[in-house]
Amino acid sequence: MHAAVAAIKENPKVEVPLHLRNAPTALMKDQGYGVDYQYPHDSADGYLPEIQYLPEELGMCNFYQPTKRGYEKMIAERMAFWKGEGDR
Repeated sequence: MHAAVAAIKENPKVEVPLHLRNAPTALMKDQGYGVDYQYPHDSADGYLPEIQYLPEELGMCNFYQPTKRGYEKMIAERMAFWKGEGDR
């Protein structure tokens, strides 16, 4: 959480990527809101590793680091699998 707050403080004016923005009006659609959005749960694994959710200025930051204890250990294994680092 502290890393995420620090990233916001360091980059206060970054904007949500256009493909993630809702487009309830024709103007917003014309401006590209929601274009090329891919719903992860429609994929076979329910995960699309190539999707960028953060603004480009933040790159591919990872703000969550699960511990190696309890349920977080399973989360860490799943995250490694998604990144291609785990057993297939």
